[in-house]
Amino acid sequence: MGSKRQVINLDRDWSFHLGEISEPRHLSMKSLSLGGFTAPIDGEKGERMPFGPSGAHFLGLVGQGDQEKGLAIVAGTDVDSQLDASWKKVDLPHDWKRDLPYTNNPALTMNGFKDDCVAYYRRSFSLDEGIRGRQVHLYLDGILGVSDLWYNGAYLKHNESGYVAQDIGYVRIIGVNSK
Repeated sequence: MGSKRQVINLDRDWSFHLGEISEPRHLSMKSLSLGGFTAPIDGEKGERMPFGPSGAHFLGLVGQGDQEKGLAIVAGTDVDSQLDASWKKVDLPHDWKRDLPYTNNPALTMNGFKDDCVAYYRRSFSLDEGIRGRQVHLYLDGILGVSDLWYNGAYLKHNESGYVAQDIGYVRIIGVNSK
């Protein structure tokens, strides 16, 4: 008999940022061997995911002996410096547009008379040793609008629709005790 399905609710304690940040290049899932961009924001639990052996070697080559410099070159940005107090704690579901002021502009009729902006959400979580060998999925109930999904610095997919559920199988990329 197969093991029972386990569901973990991740709706609480997300970090949210309204406004542009320098987004890293859309690297493939192989960037996970580089350790990703997983530095915690002040107050978050955890540590940045360590570089794998091949990622450490590659970043050392790119950065001429300096792995951090190599990571910034490969990513095309310094993400860590943007993980500051401007990120706020929110619970899902969350609609950041509700907090924006109304604008008296007929061109914004279809946007509820509110400007469009860019926003970011991030969430840390740990999986323990008991998950090894099991299939893991991240299921997001609904994402509004244009969105890009990342996991530990690896670019996963792009979404163009509104309020669309996403089911992402992580069996190949998730690590035990990773964030």
